Amino acid sequence: MMQKLFISNNASFKTLRDGGYLYVDKTRYLYNLAREDGSLYFCARPRRFGKTLAVSTLEAIFQGKRELFKGLYIDSMDYDWKAYPVIHINFAYCSKKTAREVDSWIRDQLLDTARKYQIVLVADKPSDTTFEYLLKGFRDQGKKVVILIDEYDKVISDNLYNPELANLQQVLSAFYSTIKGFDQIIRFAFLTGVTKYAKLSVF
Repeated sequence: MMQKLFISNNASFKTLRDGGYLYVDKTRYLYNLAREDGSLYFCARPRRFGKTLAVSTLEAIFQGKRELFKGLYIDSMDYDWKAYPVIHINFAYCSKKTAREVDSWIRDQLLDTARKYQIVLVADKPSDTTFEYLLKGFRDQGKKVVILIDEYDKVISDNLYNPELANLQQVLSAFYSTIKGFDQIIRFAFLTGVTKYAKLSVF
């Protein structure tokens, strides 16, 4: 029977699998990435090349949702399907133009994650401090964490001629630099983007 095609740019892995839509099995490659503890990856590809779907698939893997992968390559391998807390931020949904707005937007994403995993955070801290406290919360729980950041560079690309650009870079640099201090509790980190920008503390 011919499978349905999902006509959208924003299909999640769960949507495709639950709905019986066509999914081209790329889990062989994601398995090779996911099985290494402490791995950090950056995927640079143009838009509409499947980066967001890859992030969505990785999220399902690290949430231990094996039932979604029945019949796919990774389901036949020796992956342990342990569930990890996942910090997933998609900057494709951030249309803010000032440093203050972007900082607040990031902080809101982190606070939502904290509530999901029952970590209490102070709500009025800058995004980098909020990120640090969130990671410390997972460390105090004795948990390793998965970090998935989609379109890490979109805020900069959208504001190249904005007078606020330097301030935006400062906010994002402080946010991304937080990751470097928590290598010991990061099970896996995966960032996607189109362009490698300097002064963002990523590379």
